[in-house]
Amino acid sequence: MRDLLCNLEYLKETIDFKEKVIKEKNIKIEELKQDIQKNIQKYPLDNEQIIFNTRSSLFQIYTELIRAKYSLGRACADLEEEYLESLILLEYIGYKKVRYINFIWMVALGILLETDKENIDRLAKIADGEQVDDVLLDFLLYSYKIERKIKSTQFELKNPYAKSLEIIELGFRNKVVASTRLEKYIEKEWFQGHYSYGWKNSHKEPGYLGFWSFETAALAKILELDDSPLKANNHYPYDLAHYKKDIVFNIGPLKQVGKDE
Repeated sequence: MRDLLCNLEYLKETIDFKEKVIKEKNIKIEELKQDIQKNIQKYPLDNEQIIFNTRSSLFQIYTELIRAKYSLGRACADLEEEYLESLILLEYIGYKKVRYINFIWMVALGILLETDKENIDRLAKIADGEQVDDVLLDFLLYSYKIERKIKSTQFELKNPYAKSLEIIELGFRNKVVASTRLEKYIEKEWFQGHYSYGWKNSHKEPGYLGFWSFETAALAKILELDDSPLKANNHYPYDLAHYKKDIVFNIGPLKQVGKDE
């Protein structure tokens, strides 16, 4: 098990339950599609809206399933199918429905899994279509040689993600210092920066599946930083960061562009 704060049996039960629910919800979507074709409306809420809501629920279930499987210690390869299914759902429901943390995790997971460029491009199109303004997102997408149609001017969530800019800038100049900054960020800033989301004592509450800083591991992978001191950290997905080494990532200078430029 990778996150020792999790309950082993709960993780196993959660994975089994979520896989069962996924099957049930996919059947429901297919039934609703058939109803649409036949002009059958069984529920007060419009069929299309029910499908949208069901897909939104499925996206959340898939992302939780990925976290649960990784926390339990499943092989990184076991996450790839869930990732691709999540991406399909995300294209249907859009950025505004999942919000920043889930979206940046999807981009980072794609990098860690070294998914095909076309999949990362699909994420870029979602971000561009909804005018997502985030410097970290731009840097991650650029690692796949994808330049966005807009130039970001800010960090959508400053705390803690603006601190990642220091890691990136140091990564261009001094990888040893950048690695030290990476360690400090994970050990003292990343999780604490999410206390306002109710994460502080989440490991003591029912339903804890683990929280992993996928985007930080993606930075370390792209910048080729030494993350060995974080191997045992229960928020740093070390195994994912070293899962594959087939892609040579594109690294370019990063600057925040003022809104007047």
